[in-house]
Amino acid sequence: MKKVLSIVLTMALVLTSFSMAFADTKTDVKKDEAKPAVTTTVQAGLSDIAKSANKEAIGVCYDLGIVTGTEKGTFEPTKAVTRAEFAAMITRALAIPASALKSSATSFKDVQGYGWAVPYLSFCNAKGIMLGDGRGNAMPGKTISLNEAVTMALRSIGYISKSAELVGMWPANYVTKGQEVGLYTDVPGNLDGLDKQLCAQVIYNLLTVQKVAVDKEGLTKGMTAKDGKTVVTLLNSGLGAEADKDAKTIEGTEASKINLKAYIGKNVNTYSKDKKIIAIAKVNSTTLEGEYVADGEFKVGEKTYKNIKKADINGAETKNFVNGVVKAIAAVNAKDEFVLEVKLDGTKVEKVFSAAKWEISAKAKAPKSIAEQVKAKSLLGKKFALDDSKNIDTKSFQLVGVESLDKIAEDNVVYVYTATVEGKEVITKVEVGTEVVTGKITKFADKKYTINDKAYKAVDAVDGAANLGIGKEVKVFLDASGAIYAAELVKGSYNYGVAQKSALEAFTPAVQILTTDKTVKLFPLAEKAKKNGLTDDKVANHVVKYALNKDGQIAELVAAEVKDFANAKFNSSRVLVDTDNADKQYVVDAKAAVFSKNEKGEYAVSELANIKTGKKAKVQAMIENGAITALIIDKAIAGGTSAAVYAVINSTADVLVGEETGVAITGLAGAAEYTANAEKVFTGANAINPMAIQLFKLEANASKIVTEATLVGDADTKKVDAIANAVTENTMIDMSADVNVKDIIAVSSKAVVYKAELNKEKTKYVYTVSYPSAILKGYSVWAFDTNKDGKDNEGVYDVIIYVAK
Repeated sequence: MKKVLSIVLTMALVLTSFSMAFADTKTDVKKDEAKPAVTTTVQAGLSDIAKSANKEAIGVCYDLGIVTGTEKGTFEPTKAVTRAEFAAMITRALAIPASALKSSATSFKDVQGYGWAVPYLSFCNAKGIMLGDGRGNAMPGKTISLNEAVTMALRSIGYISKSAELVGMWPANYVTKGQEVGLYTDVPGNLDGLDKQLCAQVIYNLLTVQKVAVDKEGLTKGMTAKDGKTVVTLLNSGLGAEADKDAKTIEGTEASKINLKAYIGKNVNTYSKDKKIIAIAKVNSTTLEGEYVADGEFKVGEKTYKNIKKADINGAETKNFVNGVVKAIAAVNAKDEFVLEVKLDGTKVEKVFSAAKWEISAKAKAPKSIAEQVKAKSLLGKKFALDDSKNIDTKSFQLVGVESLDKIAEDNVVYVYTATVEGKEVITKVEVGTEVVTGKITKFADKKYTINDKAYKAVDAVDGAANLGIGKEVKVFLDASGAIYAAELVKGSYNYGVAQKSALEAFTPAVQILTTDKTVKLFPLAEKAKKNGLTDDKVANHVVKYALNKDGQIAELVAAEVKDFANAKFNSSRVLVDTDNADKQYVVDAKAAVFSKNEKGEYAVSELANIKTGKKAKVQAMIENGAITALIIDKAIAGGTSAAVYAVINSTADVLVGEETGVAITGLAGAAEYTANAEKVFTGANAINPMAIQLFKLEANASKIVTEATLVGDADTKKVDAIANAVTENTMIDMSADVNVKDIIAVSSKAVVYKAELNKEKTKYVYTVSYPSAILKGYSVWAFDTNKDGKDNEGVYDVIIYVAK
């Protein structure tokens, strides 16, 4: 969809609070109000559009004579528009000369009192733009609906009812076409009544839509000029604008009646009037915002474009911008970030029009004084450019993330970019991050933290980076791109533990708290705590609640009420039955903390899903709001683990397992994909080494959580780094390293074979399922016997991994 001032850019987004430079603009300060800290440049005569989300549309349409203001110099953007008024707007958009509007005759019967509108109603009726209610009524005083306005707009450029492109009945036929060409852009919902600002927006969206002609058969053809190429639109068919012949890459300094900030660096086709740009007809370039990897490679998210070289970024044929102004990019280094405007053919980059580099000049979480800073015409110590009235020139910078400077609030993440303009360092862009996310970090993978099931990347140096960790309850502040800029620990959030026994720490009575992350923390029972009834006998051997401070130490301990059951059983892991009390039942919270206790009085962390059902045992439970939130159960009903599997691991990610930092693994077990979360079991001799050939024996509990991982060692492994006599059969492999010595090993008929290959970055081995005969001379082979436990087939190798040479 071609439209005037279409704001479609990510890095060059100018939000609706910007005052756009339209034809013959000037700076007006409202006379009946106190002078604001920041004034806006508004259309001459229209003093009330600065806060309208549609002020760009209003300004362009006013400049072209399509909409009008009042004698008081206002526009009244929220005033309802009648059908007669919209007919006048459409007629003006068609640039119909006065001579064609002299007739006061109309076939409509209900125009009494609307003499001013008769010429417009008559014209629109004669041209099939306004048909009325079918009974001869125009309903001139009725507020026009959105669908009616879109219908009239489309009819005005040729989409008459017999057009084959209008499918279905009204209004669906016109709604569909209107959506296709973009008439609903920046117009909210299916409105029954439009105000002046939204009517201006509909027409604004129409200005660069190609006119059409419909023949007798309904064939709809786009209209072009005599050259057969130039698209005919409202702008160049009567409103005095010309379609510029050549596309251009916008620098921002061109003679223009519109604000070009949003288009700097883009390759566009324009409309001009009086040798000044009045509209953007088409954006020809595509924005690639990403990272230069190596010569020929440019990475955007997970996608790599291979046709972009250094010379394409800072070469002579590419326009360079630094912080929004034309400036050479001296060097292009690996991991440098750029915003490129390119011509794409599918995924192939055919041409780079411009390269922009944005370098943050100042950044911070907005302080309380942010409003005072803006009032002083600065931000984070950097100055704004001023207009002729010594107010902030809102056309001189881009604003991303908020509607206006006065919307920046305390603790918003603010990035400020500056450049030297006319010898002065001024702000050229402000990015504001307003989103705050609170929750527990449950996973860390690919340099992203998962909070509330959503992954967030982090900036290179997070303010409060020490607060980011698996299992931590945090409050993170995001920048305008959605990256974590700062992190704080959430205060007052409780965890559960079991107070094992008393201890002495610096002669201060204390208790040892076993936490769900399997660590032990000490909490001193100070005098104040004792006065509040938090004594050792009410704490030790009880489940408790606690809150941590920012240093990870227990700041608050709560000895909440607990209930002891002498004979309880579980009829499911979520329902506890008190068999000594008429089989009274208690629901267990799905996130309940579970601890087991053995006959020696030792505690361990267990899991809800592992609890054995139907067997009576002693249970201690903390009951809150009608549900059990923490449990101590007898070891006998704590549950066990599932059968072991042998697996190779392709990828890992830090993840929250219960309340402990664990790891999510993805790999292969047998010939099938294997994924699981694991406790902190890949440690020491059993650590995962992605650059080594490894086979793990994994044991998981009933919740499919890996609780034990053992690396299959050399004693169970036959390996050779270079096979001399590479002959393989389904039941044997030649593992000879010496041609004169035969070393034939037996292979299980059910053996699984994996091929291991280094990834592109050469940072890890990636395993795929293969077959014995794929192993050739010169390959490296590892053969594993997983039956070294006295079972049948001991000495027969059943897992084979090879690396092709």
